[in-house]
Amino acid sequence: LIVISVILIFLWIRIDKKMRPAAEKACLYECESLTSRIVSESVSDALEIMSGLELTLSSATYDKNGSITGIHANADAVNTVQTILLEQMNTALNEKRGAEFFIHLGTLTGMHTMAGRGAEIPLRYIPKGSADITLQSNFTSAGINQTIHTLSAEITVSAGCSVPLYQAESTQT
Repeated sequence: LIVISVILIFLWIRIDKKMRPAAEKACLYECESLTSRIVSESVSDALEIMSGLELTLSSATYDKNGSITGIHANADAVNTVQTILLEQMNTALNEKRGAEFFIHLGTLTGMHTMAGRGAEIPLRYIPKGSADITLQSNFTSAGINQTIHTLSAEITVSAGCSVPLYQAESTQT
């Protein structure tokens, strides 16, 4: 009985050592894939909401002669954009919290011939905290009396996926 137990423990350790990197890589891939879809859909939803609003992101100041003396970003409009993005992102992350999707057992083995084969093992999606959004407003010269105003968002999301006995965590920007 002791010999059988030792053999089983030894086999379990060898199997775990072989499967862990492949399982973590598969979890990480699925986690990053789902997070990317959530971010993409959330940004699309936020842009749809913002298209119905009349937001003036920048405005020019003029002198007495009507010449432009300066261009500045409208902080209220920029904050509105950030708030809408943040609300959409966090709502989508909360809706997907605990979502299950499946990966084949053969994929977890790390053997290419077994990929996509075998029983389906459930993965659980776990967003960690909330999304972090940093907006940057930039003005660039585009020629004589021409300026381009760009507003870019850097979105950072931390999430993890877990499969029985294994888990992976990812932070995507």
